[in-house]
Amino acid sequence: MWQTDVLQEKVLETLDRQTDIYQYSLRSMAPHPNTDYVVLRSWRNDASKGFSVLVCVSVDQADSPALAAVRGVVLESHYLLESCGTGRSRLTHICRVDLK
Repeated sequence: MWQTDVLQEKVLETLDRQTDIYQYSLRSMAPHPNTDYVVLRSWRNDASKGFSVLVCVSVDQADSPALAAVRGVVLESHYLLESCGTGRSRLTHICRVDLK
């Protein structure tokens, strides 16, 4: 895992080949409590244009047990990965999160 603050993560439900409901929890620095999130995430690839997109937004998943003390809300999260030539890419991330 490249992100050391991730405590747990799991796919709760796969909706199709490019969409799932995903839950993860993040460690917070004291005195803040650890936070978990349940998001609907969907991704698209267009190899001919050289980009990939990942979009996430929080969903209410009543049967998902809390992994941390607080459930945060991802209002919007967009990742755009663009190819910039051989071995190079550009990543743009736009995100609004309510940490509670």
